[in-house]
Amino acid sequence: MARPDRKQLRSIGQATRRINLWHGSVRCGKTIASLLAFVIAVATAGPSGLIIICGRSLQTIERNCLEPLQDRALFGPLARHVLHSRGATTATMLGRTVHLIGAADARAEGRLRGLTVQLAYMDEATLLPEGFWTQLLARLSVPGARLYATPRWRQRGRTLQAKVEQVSSNHHQRSGGRAMLPSMSDLLTPIIAAVSALSGAALTGFISARSERRKEQALERQQQRQQEAEDRGQLRELKAEHMQWRRERRQAAYEGLVEATQAYERTALEYSFVSTSDDCEPGKRAQCFEDMEAALQALRQAAGKVRLEGPDEVAEAAHACESQAEATTNQMVHTSQLHQSGEVDEEALSHSDQLAFSRHETYADLCWEFVIRARKSLDEIMTPE
Repeated sequence: MARPDRKQLRSIGQATRRINLWHGSVRCGKTIASLLAFVIAVATAGPSGLIIICGRSLQTIERNCLEPLQDRALFGPLARHVLHSRGATTATMLGRTVHLIGAADARAEGRLRGLTVQLAYMDEATLLPEGFWTQLLARLSVPGARLYATPRWRQRGRTLQAKVEQVSSNHHQRSGGRAMLPSMSDLLTPIIAAVSALSGAALTGFISARSERRKEQALERQQQRQQEAEDRGQLRELKAEHMQWRRERRQAAYEGLVEATQAYERTALEYSFVSTSDDCEPGKRAQCFEDMEAALQALRQAAGKVRLEGPDEVAEAAHACESQAEATTNQMVHTSQLHQSGEVDEEALSHSDQLAFSRHETYADLCWEFVIRARKSLDEIMTPE
């Protein structure tokens, strides 16, 4: 931010009259000093009455007033609190609405009629129509109303100069003559006012930045929640696909075991019939035994797949079928050996036949129990956690 010199600070501190004028040579700093005094007045303005900036045209107001106010090199952090869209008839300054009024001819005074103004800034006041000037002075009707202006004395008639000289004015002259050193009170007054305005602007900027940060954090949290929800949805879909895949594998394993139990039952019955027949060929008996052993091995493998797929109650039923098939096989082989030896009495043979039949019946019951448990397992709804 550009640092004002002593004369500028003095002019700002003494700009407390109803009409405050800055005049001097070109590039003497009167525009910057007057604009800073106007910004300080806006920062402390009351709620009643309008705040206006007047100039030859809207373009000159934008060029001579608003663009310097928005220059961070000149006004530092204050610049971002001056908002304006090019071509608009209003601007926002420290949160207050400022009306922009162009006065190219005498008809412009009609734009002021009916207004109640508390603060006004006139850019190059001597270029504006005298009637506009007179009407503006009449509109400054709010108690404590002030006018800030930068006239060009040499460019317009003496009538306006005479009227201005009748009121208290504030002069800022940087060329010619010896400058008077300001007193300590003259320096402290503008410094305190400027520091107050800058502090208010800094506080406003801090609050705005904090508010924007909170908005960003809230947006980040919302995006994070959305991402987490999407992740949970994808995870549920993956689990559902896995459950479907698991169900299909279980069903295939159950069907494999059912087919294996049926194949074993057929080969076991055939071996039982052939092994207990007296006129059976030895080769036929051996072939039936091999078929039964192969079916039993296939049953063991199918039961192992069921135990892998689960659940536990179905796995227990599959293991019971496998164990009973092995017990049935052993009993049938023992009974076949008794029949082939011919040295056992009829009572022992009958007992062995009944035991083999009983174990086969138990095997059939266990196979049916497995089917019931497998069907119940497939009927249950598998939901992902």
